[in-house]
Amino acid sequence: MHTTATSWRTIAPKRRTFERRNTWVHASLVSDGRNQSIVIRNISRGGMRIEFAYGLLPGDPVEIELTSGRKLAGTIVWSVAAYCGLEFPAPLAEDDPVLKSYRQH
Repeated sequence: MHTTATSWRTIAPKRRTFERRNTWVHASLVSDGRNQSIVIRNISRGGMRIEFAYGLLPGDPVEIELTSGRKLAGTIVWSVAAYCGLEFPAPLAEDDPVLKSYRQH
């Protein structure tokens, strides 16, 4: 009987570079011409975790519109049930007003 060895590789999780701020902020998400009401659960200079977003897959481009009218572009990097993580194309500035406006919960 001939057998072959199977090698298993573990991909190390990507380390977070930026501090996350826990939030509960309502916003709108636009993807592929479709609008959804979402909640931003945390935000950092590099991205955010959102809740109540459905039908999104890693690689999907999205735009988040805040109640202030500001729009933030991003790409979905993970999606599990109603939660998604998105990454900004470039980190927000350390003193970005959007980061300062979200208080810790």
